Amino acid sequence: MLVERLPAALRGLSRACLVVAGVAIAAMMLHVGADIAGKALFGRSLGGTIEMVSGWYMPACVFLPLVAVQQHRGQLIVEFATQTLGPRKRALLDGLAAALGCAYVGAMVYTGAHEAWTQTAIGERTNSSVFDFPVWPTRWFPVLGGAGMAAWLALQSLSDLAFAVTGRVMERPDETLERL
Repeated sequence: MLVERLPAALRGLSRACLVVAGVAIAAMMLHVGADIAGKALFGRSLGGTIEMVSGWYMPACVFLPLVAVQQHRGQLIVEFATQTLGPRKRALLDGLAAALGCAYVGAMVYTGAHEAWTQTAIGERTNSSVFDFPVWPTRWFPVLGGAGMAAWLALQSLSDLAFAVTGRVMERPDETLERL
């Protein structure tokens, strides 16, 4: 069943997104380092560095890791108002917050996908002082990262709400799906 395979697919997506983001960070570091070295040693910087950093490297570094961050519940959470609640009440609030977050991120993904599709259709490019290069593929980074984040939020919401109702701790967020 597709629902049973979702957590494994999301874990694979998390790893793949982290690898791509890591490659982007390394490439950005090398590119900016070469630009600085070129300016210091030869009096000339590499053309297109700013465009590559802002158009390719940064979107990958910012949006793709969202999948893994949410997988591990790494988003910032302010607990001062809920720290005195019992575990089941806290799980209820966490589950409802995750469901709301899933809806919010889902709406952003929907809007982002529309924009990404529009830019893909026209072949969006950026102008550099040296050459033009396509940036439309990077319009899909927020969509991919957001979709993965929304999927993890949905799984975590189910898990938290199941705990709030049953009092049983789920070892993995996907256990909830296996019991449905």
